[in-house]
Amino acid sequence: MIYKTLGEEALYYRSLTDYRLMPNGYIICMLDGRSFSKMIKNKFDKPFDKYFIKMMNETAKYLCENVYGCVLAYVQSDEISLVIKDTNESDGFFAYRINKILSILSSMATGKFNQLMTLYQLKNHPSINPGETISKMKLCEFDCKCWNVPNKDKAFQWIIYRQNDCIRNSKQQVAQTYLSHNALLNKNTDEQIELLQEQKGINWYQDYSNGEKYGRIIYKEAVNIATENGNTIRNKWFIHDAISLNNEEYREFIKAML
Repeated sequence: MIYKTLGEEALYYRSLTDYRLMPNGYIICMLDGRSFSKMIKNKFDKPFDKYFIKMMNETAKYLCENVYGCVLAYVQSDEISLVIKDTNESDGFFAYRINKILSILSSMATGKFNQLMTLYQLKNHPSINPGETISKMKLCEFDCKCWNVPNKDKAFQWIIYRQNDCIRNSKQQVAQTYLSHNALLNKNTDEQIELLQEQKGINWYQDYSNGEKYGRIIYKEAVNIATENGNTIRNKWFIHDAISLNNEEYREFIKAML
């Protein structure tokens, strides 16, 4: 090929991997904490830590508020799934350029979570010099994946899949917190929580919140806002503890958000 300028040639090579997702449909973006398991084990309460859950929720909410076209987020453990819907009203979130989506979402989640983690460290170590606390703090990082799904049903299917994983992980976390590895060996998660009930009197179904068992779902709700010109209705993002998506009424309610 013949190029008229150095810049034209340089930009041509840069464009060769500037892939884009397809518009006019649904996009799933999944963010995952890098090496969070070790951090959670060393810093937070078991089996669930309210501060860690809150930080994940607030990070997901921040993404929802700043990702154009986002209609819903599902949060469990150290992962966040966003559902983006193309409404054909604009060029979409960064024109659905994959490099942009992956880099921007990863940096947004990483920045917000580290902001929250800094506040957490300062609150829980008030006697330590703030500068020393922050300088010694290990930074947290998120990776990101994104892909197209053909329709609403497939987008919702992803949320169901992640909730199934959440339930399994939740049962395992509780059982592993109170029972030995040998006691749980060769038992599935339902058998593990049955043994936990028998030996420790801990009931996974009753003793833990819905958010700890089923994850959290973030979506917009209409609220009445007072302004200088009177009250007006606006949509705001709210964090909700999920319940089992096996519940037909709840399943249809969440699906309607997409």
